[in-house]
Amino acid sequence: MSSIRLHLIAASIIGLSTLCSCSDDDKNDAPTGDTITIASLEKELTETKERLELSEEKVMVLESVDSNQKIKELEEDLEVHETSISQLEANKTLVLNFYQEVLGDKDVSAVDKYIGDVYIQHHKGLDDGKDAVKDFISRQTNKITIMVELLFAQDDLVFIHTKQGETIIMDVFRVEDNLLVEHWDAFQ
Repeated sequence: MSSIRLHLIAASIIGLSTLCSCSDDDKNDAPTGDTITIASLEKELTETKERLELSEEKVMVLESVDSNQKIKELEEDLEVHETSISQLEANKTLVLNFYQEVLGDKDVSAVDKYIGDVYIQHHKGLDDGKDAVKDFISRQTNKITIMVELLFAQDDLVFIHTKQGETIIMDVFRVEDNLLVEHWDAFQ
């Protein structure tokens, strides 16, 4: 690019309506056949500014879309988290109610309300399934109030630590579709 053209662009950018003085050497650098005027440079400058403004608008739109997407993702994560928390609370309530109604109150009819069709039992001496739980409960005679020492849930598991008389028990239940489907325990 010739020195004259650079002077003209600079003059146009800073808003001058006349050209700065140029040396004879600069004038000789001008390409032959090209007539460069302030008006043509101002037009080129205006077009360049418009392209830049359009580019800035595109960047702003892209940033807005990106921000909106991030907000949407955060809202979805929050919704999943809130659903997860409410499911954990529902699972804990299910175990508490089962524990008192079935194991504390010895209500055999409540077994169907809390235990799934498939129930895996890891307690030695008890078989898998609802019928084994019903049979075990029907052999118990004394109703008791369950003293819960600790209750917490993680994923599909609920841990309940109870004290029944002098016996301390830790039970773990796996919950599926709001029913108990698996059980582990330890006594002390």
